[in-house]
Amino acid sequence: MSYRKIIGTRNLLLSLIIVAMVALSIGVFKSQIPLEFGIIASMFTFIYGFFLGSLLSFIERKYVKFKDSMAFLNGQILSIYGMVSLSKNKKFKDEIGKELIGLSRSFIKLSPEQYERNQDYILRLYSIMKRYKVKTDAEKNIHNRILSALLDLSVARERLEVFGDRYLVGETKVIFIFSSAVLLFIVLYLSSVSPLLQIIGVFLAILVVFISNLMFDLDDFEYGYLTIRADNIEALIDDIGER
Repeated sequence: MSYRKIIGTRNLLLSLIIVAMVALSIGVFKSQIPLEFGIIASMFTFIYGFFLGSLLSFIERKYVKFKDSMAFLNGQILSIYGMVSLSKNKKFKDEIGKELIGLSRSFIKLSPEQYERNQDYILRLYSIMKRYKVKTDAEKNIHNRILSALLDLSVARERLEVFGDRYLVGETKVIFIFSSAVLLFIVLYLSSVSPLLQIIGVFLAILVVFISNLMFDLDDFEYGYLTIRADNIEALIDDIGER
């Protein structure tokens, strides 16, 4: 996986706009905020840090497991077609190859939340395996090995379908957005006492906005560029087509 951006122009502008709006609101209401706010801020920052660390770790594990499952799926596709190539039945090889290519391309065309739509490829692969009868011991051995790999392929596809679902939904999404907004306000308020702290506070505030946006991008698999979903799959399709 290679990242094509660090923060991006859109995210940078969004961060600056949000920070400016919060800074203006602090200037208006600063005189009305009690001193006890600093104690509350410290408590909240600790709680938010624990919450953010746990959530980021949770989504990062999802992201890494998604990549591992995609790599395993590609490996099984190549393994299946490699074993199919040992068969002398050209029609059998062509039908299996067509479905494997269609399954591979579906992971590029579909968003992760739509992966349930490529389940039909697995069902058709099983149908093809059932339709062609084995005649020799060698063909029976190939047939059994393909079925075993197809089972693993089915499991990998199901895992990718689960990983494609968003985790930041419902109450979790509301809590995360609210917590980020409150932390942003706290950072700017506590750094408004001097010009030097204001500069530091702006950078910290931009970091809060960036991390919050990054969390949603990780959850949607939109951060960076997953070569395993594009370049590697296209290479796999070319390899199958050449056999």
